[in-house]
Amino acid sequence: MKTKTGFLIIYILLVTNSLIGQSFIVKTDGVVVDCSKVIVKKNTVILKNENSEEFLKISKDSIREFYQDHENSFYKNKNEIFLEEIIIGNIQVFKGETFVPHFGPAIGPHIGPTIGPTIGNMSGRYTKWYMEKDGFLFAAFTEVNGSSRIVELENEKIEGLIDETESKKAFNELDKKFKLEDLLGIIQSYNAKKASLKESILETNKNSTNSKEVIIVRDFGGEIKESLEFTINDKKYS
Repeated sequence: MKTKTGFLIIYILLVTNSLIGQSFIVKTDGVVVDCSKVIVKKNTVILKNENSEEFLKISKDSIREFYQDHENSFYKNKNEIFLEEIIIGNIQVFKGETFVPHFGPAIGPHIGPTIGPTIGNMSGRYTKWYMEKDGFLFAAFTEVNGSSRIVELENEKIEGLIDETESKKAFNELDKKFKLEDLLGIIQSYNAKKASLKESILETNKNSTNSKEVIIVRDFGGEIKESLEFTINDKKYS
């Protein structure tokens, strides 16, 4: 292996028995702290231990990511906002904050508290979703909760991320009433094509001394309790 970093990530996310059925955080220095529940506050994160009154407060900006066991959800710190990781791959998709918008456009100065951004004249609850590729993160669209309907879609930005012909065509052919799962399906398909291409390149160059990348494909929804075991260069890892 080129470095130990890859195995540190795998160790944290996938293979340690101690993390099965348990929440944890990963600090910016790579230290893993186990807990039963992660509670996110404005500037701090509180770690609660099961069957104990003990609470550990940690500065929000010192946490890189965390796993919430009771939600089976993984969150990453993106510009001091914890976003839930939904799709991993060439294009990453994150589920963000849920809010209640205020009505707009307003005439004259706004009077009273403002809750969330303005979205036309629509009321209800909304969830902000984000996309990221090559380090570029942006608010991609807003989901109307309970209906999977999408508003405020950043068409040009999303299209700019998709550099594969079939996936780009599928995105451009989405009708105005498409659902959230339709868009996520296109992104997943795009990522799968990119992963297959990378696998093909690695297979072609498998005898090259420069091939030092390990790819693990996860069968989402097919989680098991046992440890993940694999062999690299005749050395077994668990």
